Amino acid sequence: MGLVLGAFAIRESAVALAEAMGISELVIGLTLVAIGTSLPELATCAVATLRQEADIAVGNILGSNFFNIAGVLGVTSIIGPLDFSADVLRLEFPAMMVITVLMVPIVRHWLVIRRREGVVLLSAYLALGAWVLL
Repeated sequence: MGLVLGAFAIRESAVALAEAMGISELVIGLTLVAIGTSLPELATCAVATLRQEADIAVGNILGSNFFNIAGVLGVTSIIGPLDFSADVLRLEFPAMMVITVLMVPIVRHWLVIRRREGVVLLSAYLALGAWVLL
């Protein structure tokens, strides 16, 4: 019950924040809500990395992304249709695909994600965030 109430509160707060700031709900979802809901994953990955358990960190990220796309999107679209802006198909979806394609050589050839790759990935996220806000 607490999870449902928390999700409702996040949604209502995100909508109110978007309206107060005069920006789209999509931008709030891509930034504040996404970061807020991903912080537990970040903590899990950081602890796993510190304990030299990189497979847990990578598995957590891949599993979370797969579940968010297939599970969460699947369940919510069963509950009701999801209408979204065509802008998502022009910018955010291609950006997600680019990040996914960037991950292929990192994971396949090096089997190591070093600081350099981490900087590239974080920079890509920050660049998308800046682009969306402009």
